Amino acid sequence: GESAAKLAEHSSRRDRWVRKAAELASRPGTEELEEEKLRLEEAKLPDVEKGSVEVDEGRFPDALLTHLLVLVQGRSLPLSKLAQEARGELSPYVKQPETLTPEAISNKIKLLSQRKAYLSGNPAPSDPFENADAAYMWRWEV
Repeated sequence: GESAAKLAEHSSRRDRWVRKAAELASRPGTEELEEEKLRLEEAKLPDVEKGSVEVDEGRFPDALLTHLLVLVQGRSLPLSKLAQEARGELSPYVKQPETLTPEAISNKIKLLSQRKAYLSGNPAPSDPFENADAAYMWRWEV
């Protein structure tokens, strides 16, 4: 009678929950999701001779824009770390490397791309540029 119907309903519900739990358990964790990291050597970029690029005070050189976009796309790093890494990669192209500032690189990154959280969390982070919480699965998109 009634208890058999209840038992069947609970059994069916349990089976659904077990299936759902198994599905969730088989999803890749955030640490398994490879971050896209393109290397300048592998990209088809305009030829820029090392040590040839002039930098105007506090500005990012247009000659290295494509290079910067390659370094930014798909990365998960916070803005300050990404700018530092980009500076290291781009400095060899600059005539006076000290003129290429992290601030100029950061400003250009913010202008040309967005940092998106693919896994949303509550509450939204106060500083999406610097938040390093892997739970959000941050990626820069050009």
